[in-house]
Amino acid sequence: MIKNPRDEFIQLIVHNSKVQGLDELTSQILAVLFIEPEEIPLEELAEKTGYSLSAVSTASKFLASIGLIKKFRKPGSKKVYLFMEKDMISIGVRILRAKYENVILPTKQVLPGIIEAYKKKEDSEETSKELEIVENYYEQLLSTEKPFKDYMENLDKVEKERKKNRKKSCSHSKENFAEEKEK
Repeated sequence: MIKNPRDEFIQLIVHNSKVQGLDELTSQILAVLFIEPEEIPLEELAEKTGYSLSAVSTASKFLASIGLIKKFRKPGSKKVYLFMEKDMISIGVRILRAKYENVILPTKQVLPGIIEAYKKKEDSEETSKELEIVENYYEQLLSTEKPFKDYMENLDKVEKERKKNRKKSCSHSKENFAEEKEK
C-alpha cells in the first residue's frame, strides 16, 4: 500500500529523530510539527500523534527547553500553541551552540580542578587509573573543541549564504512579477 507523501515524510523524520536518540513520542512530535506550516494547538498535536494530552505536554516541555520547538500562548487565548522552525541549518547551529556553551565550555572549566584533586589524593592503583581516564577525557575534549567551533562557523556561513540567496531569489521574483504586470 502506498502511503501519502505527508505520512512518508513524517515517518522519515521520526526515523531520523530516533536515530539521534529521541524516543518514539518525542520523534512523532517533531515530525508532525516540522510538516505543519503554522503553529498548532497542543490538543491538535496530541490528536495527530495519537498520544495523550499529558504525554504530549510533558514531551513538548522538554523539546522547548532544548530549543527545538517554540511553545506559546496567543493573546487572549488559554490554548498552548507549538511551532517548529523549518530551517534545519538554523536548528543545527542552535543545537551545536547550546552543546558548546552548556557542555563543552563548563566541562573544560571544571576538569582541571578535578584533575588537580586526583593528583592530591592518596596515590593508589585505582586512583591512578581513574586519573588517567579523566586526563584522557580532558585531552579528547580539548582536541575536539577547535573542529567543533570550525563546524559551527561553517554552518553559520552556509546559513548566511542561504539567507542571502533567498533574499536575491525573492527580489528577482518580485522584479519578474512587476515586469509581467507591466506587460
